[in-house]
Amino acid sequence: MRKKEIAAPYVPVCEKAANASWLLGNGTMLHSAIWPIIAATWLMGAAPLSSRDAAAQIWQFDIPQQGAAGGIAAFSRQAMTVQLLAARDAVQGRRTNRLHGGYSVEAGLTKLLRGSGLRWLRTGPTTYSVVSVDKDHRQ
Repeated sequence: MRKKEIAAPYVPVCEKAANASWLLGNGTMLHSAIWPIIAATWLMGAAPLSSRDAAAQIWQFDIPQQGAAGGIAAFSRQAMTVQLLAARDAVQGRRTNRLHGGYSVEAGLTKLLRGSGLRWLRTGPTTYSVVSVDKDHRQ
């Protein structure tokens, strides 16, 4: 059974990345010790979707306007092949937009986060980080 944290199921549990546990957007606990297993699985041929496939796929979203933590978690649940990671301090006190209809992952994330003070970064073929917009970067 998956371990879920009720307060924030998509943020780092531990601040030190070398020994970090992450709760992903879908509520799955992922500890740094699992990465060798993921890498071995990938090397044996069970690779995830290519970035081109993941970026091109259209997903149907129905996400109400809400706090950023809930909006990001809902997006991750509805775009099932991607993982979203966000720092608790980046999403605290922020809100995401309503997202309804068919969008690619990147178009959907852009619309969801527009005006929230947050932006997305692709960190892998099917992995995205949601970070705070700083003074030098605007959506």
